[in-house]
Amino acid sequence: MKMTSLLGANVLGEVDHCFWDIQISGQAMSAGGNGKTTAQMQTAKTFLDAGWDFGGETVNGTHDIWWFDEGKAYPRLWWEGIPGN
Repeated sequence: MKMTSLLGANVLGEVDHCFWDIQISGQAMSAGGNGKTTAQMQTAKTFLDAGWDFGGETVNGTHDIWWFDEGKAYPRLWWEGIPGN
């Protein structure tokens, strides 16, 4: 199973910092968010530029909500754990 979308924020009914993989989903447009290629969805810069808070970086905060195996997968929530741990 492949994940096709990630929601960054939904505040007062407004979708913000939401991304989906246009190649995997086959969906080119949406009423909210930004479609990205698989390569963009597996690049930290896509999410860091949108303010997502990853472990190991402090520019976007220190809550470390997400972790990332860049170039190999989509971002994961910190509580999902790193495979093999």
